[in-house]
Amino acid sequence: MILIDGDYIPYSACNGKRDFIQCIEYADRLFYSILRETKTEHYRLFFSHYKNFRKDISPTYKANRPPKPRYLTDTRNYMIDEYGGEVVSGYEADDLCGIYSGEDTIIVSPDKDLLQIPGQIVIPRRGGGFEWVYVTEWDAMRNFYIQMLCGDKTDNVEGVLNPDKATKKDGSARKFQPKFTPLTASELLAGRTVEEMSEIVFSIYMQQFKDNWRLHYETNKNLLWILRNFQQPNVQIV
Repeated sequence: MILIDGDYIPYSACNGKRDFIQCIEYADRLFYSILRETKTEHYRLFFSHYKNFRKDISPTYKANRPPKPRYLTDTRNYMIDEYGGEVVSGYEADDLCGIYSGEDTIIVSPDKDLLQIPGQIVIPRRGGGFEWVYVTEWDAMRNFYIQMLCGDKTDNVEGVLNPDKATKKDGSARKFQPKFTPLTASELLAGRTVEEMSEIVFSIYMQQFKDNWRLHYETNKNLLWILRNFQQPNVQIV
């Protein structure tokens, strides 16, 4: 069974200057290319609900996203109707992939967040083609802790910031100046056990956020962690 993070299909199809028919045709081609690559017709196709629990945790979650492409909603609705796409109120597509993943599933997604899920992942690449990646339990936790340090600029989640770059020369505040890059975070965590990685990240959050470190840690954890079940976190809104 393949679990498809369907959100990327209409976004990819509707980029550029395609008209509605061209968007639909492009989405069809992307979908069938996944079935050809994975050599199966057994799939579940997930789409994010327009409301999700992370926006209750942080109102600025994904607030930096550009305007949606024209025909995006229509193309998404077409995919749901034509291919049996599934939407669950309050959840994102990558959470549904995480919740339903198991030993007999393969996830298909270009989203780096899903590298938190142990197992086989097929990554569609820009310009065509796919990359097959197997994620171990250790890989999955390392990828999560890397995001805890770096944050996620795409989703407007700040990780550990660099205080030396917090302001511009004119004294105004800079937005999103992470202290770590994926490379430096990966190097810091290399060769560590999961317990050691957890302790390192705890320590860095305590140094950065002082008395408020626990709130920042729990908030970022619940924004960045891909769910494994339908239980949503209950944390203080920031």
